[in-house]
Amino acid sequence: MSLQNMDFALKVIKYSDTETIKLQLWDIAGQERFTWMTRVYYKDAHGCVIMFDLTNRKTFNNALKWKKDVDAKCEKADGSPLPCLLLANKCDLSDRQVMPEEVEALYQESGFLSWTEVSAKEGSMVDDSMRYLVEKMQEESDLLGGHPMDSSKLTLNEKTNVKRKCCS
Repeated sequence: MSLQNMDFALKVIKYSDTETIKLQLWDIAGQERFTWMTRVYYKDAHGCVIMFDLTNRKTFNNALKWKKDVDAKCEKADGSPLPCLLLANKCDLSDRQVMPEEVEALYQESGFLSWTEVSAKEGSMVDDSMRYLVEKMQEESDLLGGHPMDSSKLTLNEKTNVKRKCCS
């Protein structure tokens, strides 16, 4: 089977003067034909990002399906769900089909850590989102050897009033 729509990348985050974190990212591009293989890609995952396109309602409608797939096939050692971030991409475009209120409702109802609008094209909120997810992964599973991280550097927080729009 051709995997031409599947992509793999490494994202390196310089977390502090002494810590560099390498994230292994698998992008299955929302391809439903790959759902039978997702368990392989979820194996040993410590966190999850589900991204949809604000200009394409179908991708938003599929976000819950992907979250349920992750929750059904992958869990932390204690049996709880992986920390999962919902990202609303293409906030730099004006022809949106999904409104912030809808994204907020999905986030509230579906067990995501948080959500924000991003622009992968412009790089807006992408690094901040990854840093936030890494902190949550570290808090929950002590991946980085228990070194406390300065959460004041992060812009996303589910308990505070967060800037949910990237392009305003």
